[in-house]
Amino acid sequence: MSNSFLYDEKLFVNREREIRQICELIDKFKELVNSRQKVIAVHGQRGAGKTWFSLHLHRTVFKRPEYQERLESCLVALSPAPVPDRGPQNDEFLVVLSPGNKQSDEAAVLELLKQLIKRYSPQHNVSTYDLYECSSWLVRYLSSNNNNDTHLFVLIVDSYMESPAPLQKLLETYLLAPLAPLDRCLLILTGRGGLRPSMNLSLLPRSDATIALASFVSDGVGSDAVADLIRTALQVEKQDADKMAKTVTKLGGSYPLAIRQLADFVKKFASELHTLPPASPLHTLPPVSPPTPEFCQEFSTIVDNLLSLSGPDAERKRTRTYFEALCILDGFREVELKELLSAQSQSPLSNAEARAVMSTLLQTALIEFRDNRYHIHDSIQPILEKYLYICKPETWDTLQGTAAAMYEKWAGGYPQHRLEFERRRQRHIDALGKTALAV
Repeated sequence: MSNSFLYDEKLFVNREREIRQICELIDKFKELVNSRQKVIAVHGQRGAGKTWFSLHLHRTVFKRPEYQERLESCLVALSPAPVPDRGPQNDEFLVVLSPGNKQSDEAAVLELLKQLIKRYSPQHNVSTYDLYECSSWLVRYLSSNNNNDTHLFVLIVDSYMESPAPLQKLLETYLLAPLAPLDRCLLILTGRGGLRPSMNLSLLPRSDATIALASFVSDGVGSDAVADLIRTALQVEKQDADKMAKTVTKLGGSYPLAIRQLADFVKKFASELHTLPPASPLHTLPPVSPPTPEFCQEFSTIVDNLLSLSGPDAERKRTRTYFEALCILDGFREVELKELLSAQSQSPLSNAEARAVMSTLLQTALIEFRDNRYHIHDSIQPILEKYLYICKPETWDTLQGTAAAMYEKWAGGYPQHRLEFERRRQRHIDALGKTALAV
């Protein structure tokens, strides 16, 4: 991750409403004291800015004068790789994930608890403590030291929801569930998807304590926030930022991470991207054809950064091909997955192989189930489509043709769903005409 993408208070834009929601919940803390539900859940898709939101709360909002005297925050970040910027405070902690390794997860949580104890009691020797002993000590410390009615301890756990289930269970057992019942303790949990079911009622968020970090773009029109982020990040004039914002949104950038990366891309390849007059419709011609290898390579790197897949290199490449094949669909189920991947690989996929692929996709936490279909996150899917259309046109044509033929066959075979399948087929026919998704 380059330094330009590390948290910078000046680049934090368009989350004033969500910050207000958090502050209002804290201001109502007297009501929360009498409730066992003291969890705030912050949801968002990949690249929605959840980590920046956590950092902004911890480093900026909670350091404001109105909170300094009555609130102490602590940030725990869960990450598959070390984050280069730990920040100036000594109250930020990193847990590096090791998916599938139970012993590593236990060691990571034990080390986290020991670091927390060291933070609050530097002279205390915990070298021989186990998980239970560390957890008990932390609870006793916070119980005895948070005895001021106006003082609040806020623990922020970033990327909790998409972390592996075994790690979540360890954190719940030894950190979250023990702290949640404490009178002056509040938990803020962030991540993709939702909180997994828990037997501990204190870890269920209140109905008014669930916050979603939405897209910066609505109804296909770029919001001022897109241009504001570009103007601030790239130090360009407002007119130039507005112009770049239109191209960024046409390339699919509607969430902070994608906007930031596509802004650099648009600036670098301005000569290869058509300049659109203000009155032009969204669907116009793509960049000059064929795009240069450098153009496609950098566009591909943006896709990799947004997917942020883990595992060995061969496994990441294979999983990316799944996303590329399915991004052209308006949602999918296993049967569509099987058809599209068979066409992409030019080799029939068995039912067992299709189920294995679906399992792999679910583990990425980059797809969600809504309207009876699986959908790639909106923060990623349109950018994948643009990349495929511009840089892999032959693959694009093959996949669109396969999808159109598939829905045409189903329209004839399932009369009760004919209208829906014909509508889906027409979408892919339009895409083959290269009119629906061009920049």
